[in-house]
Amino acid sequence: MKHANQDNKHTFIRWAKAIALIAGLGSVLLLSACGGDDGPDDRLGLSKPALRVIHAFPNGPQIDALTNGNVSASGLSYLATKAYFDIDDTQTTVSANLAGTSTQVSTASFKAATGHKYTYAFVAGTSATNDAVLIDDPYEKGLLSDKARVRTLNAAFNTGNVDIYVLKSTDTLAGATPMASAIGFKTAYPASGADSIDLDGGQVTVVVTDAGSKTPIFTSTQTSLDNNADWLITVVPQQGVAAVTPDQIKVLVVKTNDPNNAGFELTPAS
Repeated sequence: MKHANQDNKHTFIRWAKAIALIAGLGSVLLLSACGGDDGPDDRLGLSKPALRVIHAFPNGPQIDALTNGNVSASGLSYLATKAYFDIDDTQTTVSANLAGTSTQVSTASFKAATGHKYTYAFVAGTSATNDAVLIDDPYEKGLLSDKARVRTLNAAFNTGNVDIYVLKSTDTLAGATPMASAIGFKTAYPASGADSIDLDGGQVTVVVTDAGSKTPIFTSTQTSLDNNADWLITVVPQQGVAAVTPDQIKVLVVKTNDPNNAGFELTPAS
C-alpha cells in the first residue's frame, strides 16, 4: 500500500510539473507574441507572419516602405532597417516609393503564412537601377536551440556568382567549404522558402570569393557571431566609382538580436 501511495505521489508531482510548464509556456507565448523576437511562439511556428524592410543599396535613394498601400517605414537610407513587425496571414504586397513621393521604384507580393518571417531588401539592380529581393524564412528553430541562424544574399550587380565562407578562428580558407556556393545576383542562400543555416556561436571571419576560387575579393576582420543570433549576410557593391568595377564589394550584416535591427558593414581585414 505504501508503494502504491508513493507511486501516486510521484505521478501527481510529474503531472503538476507538466501543467506548470505548459502554463508557464503559455504565459511566455502571450508575452512574446511580437514579430521577430525569437520567442517560443516563433520557434513553435505559432507566431503571426512578420515582415522587415532592409535598405541594402549603397548610395541609393531614400525610400518609404508600404505594406498593402499603408506606409510602414519612412525615409529609409542605406543600412536602415524597419525591424520585423506583424502582418496578417493574407496576400501581401510590399513596395518601396521614393521618400516623400508616390513614385514606386520596386515591389513584391507574397502570401503570408503563420510562423514565417519575410525580408524585403531594397537593392541595386543591374546597372544600379532600383530593385528588390523578397526572402521567405519559415523560421524552423528548435525550442531549446542556442545556435545562430545565418542566411546570405548576393546583392552586388558587379560580381558574378560568389562563394561565401563563415570561418571560425581554427579554420583556413584553403581547407574550408563555402557556407554558400555559386550564389548569383539577387539570390539568397538558403533559397527563399528554405530555413536558415544553424551555426555555433563564436568569433568568425566572413570571406567572399568568386565562385570556385580561393582568392578572396572580401575578407572581414573577426567579429562575434552570438549564440541565438540571426544574421543576414549581404554582399553589396562599393560606393562611388568602384560600384561599377567588377568584384569591388563590401559586406553588410543585419542581425535581429540587435535592439535597433540596423545593418552594419563588416570591417575589411585590409
